[in-house]
Amino acid sequence: MGKRSYIKKTAEIEIYTDSKFPGIIFKQYSSEFIRELESERKKLIASQKDENWPGFMFKPQRVSKIRSGSFRAGYPFLENGMTLKEYLKSNEISITTCARFINNLESDVLGAEDYIFPDLANSKNIMILPSPTPMQNYKCIDPDDVLFGEYRRLNRGALGISLSLLKNDAYAAGLGKCIEGVIPNKQMDIRSIFALLYIIFNSKESFYPCLWQKNFEDYKAFLRNLNIPVESELYQKSLQTLSDTEPNEPIGNALFELAEQGYEFEKKDGIYRLKR
Repeated sequence: MGKRSYIKKTAEIEIYTDSKFPGIIFKQYSSEFIRELESERKKLIASQKDENWPGFMFKPQRVSKIRSGSFRAGYPFLENGMTLKEYLKSNEISITTCARFINNLESDVLGAEDYIFPDLANSKNIMILPSPTPMQNYKCIDPDDVLFGEYRRLNRGALGISLSLLKNDAYAAGLGKCIEGVIPNKQMDIRSIFALLYIIFNSKESFYPCLWQKNFEDYKAFLRNLNIPVESELYQKSLQTLSDTEPNEPIGNALFELAEQGYEFEKKDGIYRLKR
């Protein structure tokens, strides 16, 4: 074992680099519950061996055995990348840049029909890599919550906890159609892309609340505050995700259409609003 440089360290998860293994970043899982560890390890090994694994999502290169209540998985280390959250803090983007990024990511996610990505709407889990065109080279770096094959049920991750709390009362607007029993479907992924888009617009407030019902007028007020035109496809599709019956429609070209109509991003106090 070489010298470790820690990126994150908690009782359950440690993320670090090891000087003995350049080019790799390790994630160490610890738990007093061995069955839980075994299940986590089994799923990671399944993703490692999956020949159809989506190319935009990392998977482990190696998975160790369980020793003393822990094991670790090794992933490629992206030395020149930064998280989407860091990128947005350091760079101002245009509506066209955002449209290209969302359109490409949405195509990747919806093209992976046999996989569900519950933790997609997290700007810390997407790495932006250098490219000639801004934000056109990216990787999703945390595969733990990806649902696939025999692992299609929600696990103990943040989304699973939120949904277990919600279903004791009622799902948040439009969330029920995204889950069949306890199995999320691709409607969940479309909703996640909308959530991520509005994180890019406004990282200070979530469009979809996690643990409470939101008044329908509050959703409209959120969109109006970003100056999204009421008659626009983006506005209508966003509200459609709140329907308990109408299916979610991908964002598609909705942002490009706004750009063609002369809209651009204007950033103030860390929030992007549309202007024309």
